[in-house]
Amino acid sequence: MALEAKMGAVEGVFLFGPFRLDVRERALLRDGEPVPITPKAFDLLTLLVRSAGRVVLRTELQDALWPDTIVEEANINFNMSAVRKALGDAGNAPLYIETVRGHGYRFLATVRTEEAETGKGEIRTHEAPPGLVAPSAHPIQPESRLHEPRREGRAGR
Repeated sequence: MALEAKMGAVEGVFLFGPFRLDVRERALLRDGEPVPITPKAFDLLTLLVRSAGRVVLRTELQDALWPDTIVEEANINFNMSAVRKALGDAGNAPLYIETVRGHGYRFLATVRTEEAETGKGEIRTHEAPPGLVAPSAHPIQPESRLHEPRREGRAGR
């Protein structure tokens, strides 16, 4: 089954962080500038963005990206690395793609969609109900905790 059939509608524009992913034009832009990405890595990113907020199993990736073909795990790893490189994402402190060990991957960023032809956008947020999300190897800290000032020494000194 083709990737388009697996993922639904082919056309669409997805906005996240400084990125614009235009599925119809098969273009990834960062702050309006083209980002080099291979066709297979583009398909992988598109699948993750369309599934933002939920874990996409490795078997789902294999079925969607390599239908009717047996592929080695290294193919997924290689393409995931290419996607992370294109996004400037680090596996040890991800902003966009979280590895859910033993299961698959989750796209972390909030994604806004835009109708490719009308320019009207809709905001999609991706928060799973408690208990439905697999434990993360790298839990996301609430924003307030990320910016807490460091305390030096002991209190009262």
